[in-house]
Amino acid sequence: MPRDGEKRVSGSLASARSSQHSSTATDLTAVVPTSTPIKHLPPSAIILQPLGGYLSEKLIKSYASLACGSLVGESLPNVYVLDHPYAQMVLTRLRDKSTGQIEFRKGLVKLGRLIGFEIARHLPVSRKFVTTPLEVEAEGVEIPDIDNIVLITVLRAAMPLAEGLLKIFPTARQGVVSARRVEETYTGGMDFEIELTYLRIPRLNGSEIVIIADPMLATGSTMLKVVEEVYKVGKPKRLMFATVISTKQGISRVHTVYPEIEIFTVAIDEKLNERGFIVPGLGDAGDRAFG
Repeated sequence: MPRDGEKRVSGSLASARSSQHSSTATDLTAVVPTSTPIKHLPPSAIILQPLGGYLSEKLIKSYASLACGSLVGESLPNVYVLDHPYAQMVLTRLRDKSTGQIEFRKGLVKLGRLIGFEIARHLPVSRKFVTTPLEVEAEGVEIPDIDNIVLITVLRAAMPLAEGLLKIFPTARQGVVSARRVEETYTGGMDFEIELTYLRIPRLNGSEIVIIADPMLATGSTMLKVVEEVYKVGKPKRLMFATVISTKQGISRVHTVYPEIEIFTVAIDEKLNERGFIVPGLGDAGDRAFG
């Protein structure tokens, strides 16, 4: 039986899903995301199933708010929150200060793979017919852009996240950016000075889908600087962020400048502290992953 203050919940964590069906024989272009745009995800669409069968009522409400985006108080176009229970379980372990370095790093790899799956769900697909070993034709799909991915890793914290993304996009061309906040000159607010010590981004011709991987989207200062550098070498067909934890403030700042950017994240946390760190967050991802 549930303990006092606890509530039993049945069902599975689900989000509102939309499906577009093409009438052509060659192009499905249907995307059925398991991570639904926040603006399309009403609270009534959420059914929770805690991992062990029980969650406190407070945690249930918090979890539902997270998945619905209501923690940020408004709709956020082009933002996708991974609401899968497994992703949320891994994130919970990453938040735990007692989680060790190796487990933390492996957790980032797992989340990178899950984010990669969700990004792939948002890519157009086309019909493909193949012949099976039984000499029977079978209809399937392919993702035309699967080989047009450019993955840019923000060193060093994003290295495990990028490792997971590469499990889904193994043919991706890769770029790296070594960037750090200059905390010595930070005086508060949303604007950090960003120091780039190394930069290597492949040339772009307009057909690419660029994914920038960084575990934390806090003030948005690092991401804005990296995007600026990306656009110097060409404008991709689509530009995406792969993050673990974001903030409403950082998302809003990025979208004020680049509304076209698609953001995939596992959580949207409530606030930033006086040092510009996400709260509750998970600490310094680079230090926790590499020491």
